[in-house]
Amino acid sequence: MADYDLTVIGGGPGGYVAALRGAQLGARVALVEEKRVGGVCLNEGCIPTKTLARSVELLLDIERAQEFGILVSEPALDFAKMMARKEKVVERLVSGVEALLQARKVELFRGKGRLLAPNKVAVEGRELSTRSIIIATGAEPREPPVPGLDLDGVLTSSEILELEEAPSDLVIVGGGMIGMEFASIFNALGTKVTVIEMLPSLLPPVDEELSR
Repeated sequence: MADYDLTVIGGGPGGYVAALRGAQLGARVALVEEKRVGGVCLNEGCIPTKTLARSVELLLDIERAQEFGILVSEPALDFAKMMARKEKVVERLVSGVEALLQARKVELFRGKGRLLAPNKVAVEGRELSTRSIIIATGAEPREPPVPGLDLDGVLTSSEILELEEAPSDLVIVGGGMIGMEFASIFNALGTKVTVIEMLPSLLPPVDEELSR
């Protein structure tokens, strides 16, 4: 008899939701995740950037408070606390996903999953026998062919979320959604931001009128 009815490799939004649904239907489910559950959006994308954007939005509102008849002293920025809040929000949501998995009795295995056979998965030296397997590992971002990517000071969109202080100046290669989101955040924090985009306009997927 197999250890599990279903083993899901990958704990992102596709993987953990599939695991929860399987458990809801009565299956014995194992979930294999190398990092934190929640995937890129929760850990290195949408959630942390929107948390930082909210801090920036509040900063800009305070700076404009006088326009609304509210007198406040000049706001001071604590970048370390802003980043700590970002991490706290992410950790709280990750813990929420883990609690859902635990409540549904989904067994979470930490490590990199490897297929041994159509019904066997290896993770950290342990073999799991399973009736069915779902591969929900997501994808890795492709690095553009730009010389010098390995130089000091060159950051990915994930690494920039781990900065300990706001840079005095920042060059962002790519004027798409992610690039412009970071540009707006760091510009509001006082960083001198330069955006490089090879296409004629910023935010290529949206209407030209909106990108101006």
